[in-house]
Amino acid sequence: METILIALPPEDLAELRAAVETGEYETNGAALREALQEWRRNRERRRQQIERLGALWDEGVASGDAGPVDFDALQAEADVRLAALLDRS
Repeated sequence: METILIALPPEDLAELRAAVETGEYETNGAALREALQEWRRNRERRRQQIERLGALWDEGVASGDAGPVDFDALQAEADVRLAALLDRS
């Protein structure tokens, strides 16, 4: 293992120390290792989402021309769908 020096804002350092003092983590390093693992998982999820978005984009392009689009009608439909989603929450 290699040791590195990092600078943390006071509020992050206080939260890290509190997690160790309460026994949530054995050491600062253990807490930071878990944070890095979560960071890696998030990066991988983001990479997969971007890959999926690219595939969907390619699929859409390959499907052909959609023809003319009525953006006002499209916006109205989006507003109705959003309102329905917000009403459910």
